[in-house]
Amino acid sequence: LLNATRQSAIAALTAGLQAKNANVAARMGAATQQTAAQAATQTSATRQSAAQTATQASSVQSAQARQAAQEGKAKAAAQAATQAGSATQAKGREAAQAQQVAGQQASQEKTGIHKRVSLRNVPKGRARGTLDKV
Repeated sequence: LLNATRQSAIAALTAGLQAKNANVAARMGAATQQTAAQAATQTSATRQSAAQTATQASSVQSAQARQAAQEGKAKAAAQAATQAGSATQAKGREAAQAQQVAGQQASQEKTGIHKRVSLRNVPKGRARGTLDKV
């Protein structure tokens, strides 16, 4: 029992120190998401009574915090991927539109050149094989 209480007290003290360090880092603006999550778990570990096995509780909470941090990272990565995908889609759309416009301009130029020689513009009295060369 004495050994267990000693271990739990040591765990609580280390959790308190780590939480203090994390608070200082947060004040300095250098706390990342992971350290913030660790600080949250360690402050909640210090709130628990020292008679409990604080080591087990803090390990469970740190696992939960790790999982939450990983989920947050996964969410951020998914958001970044979707943003990048939408950006590439927009670029692709722009390129396709530019290509379409260029194609339309080219076809208009072609039709402009060959309009006079098309078969539809042949006068009714003439045979289809004899075209006036412009």
